[in-house]
Amino acid sequence: MNKVFIIVFNPHIEILLAPQENNPLEYLKTHDKYEKSDLPKRIRNIDLNTVYKLEVFQKIVKTLNDP
Repeated sequence: MNKVFIIVFNPHIEILLAPQENNPLEYLKTHDKYEKSDLPKRIRNIDLNTVYKLEVFQKIVKTLNDP
């Protein structure tokens, strides 16, 4: 049986791109001219050591590993 996962991020998935910011989406829009469509190419450059420490990321991993 195939599984479908729906993951809701609070605040936004952009926390993976700018984990040090209180409002990562607004920060990226303001400082990097970020658009949501940029996410696929930017997600490849995340710092996994920093992101792995985020509770939201650990929840994602746990969800994806749940049988």
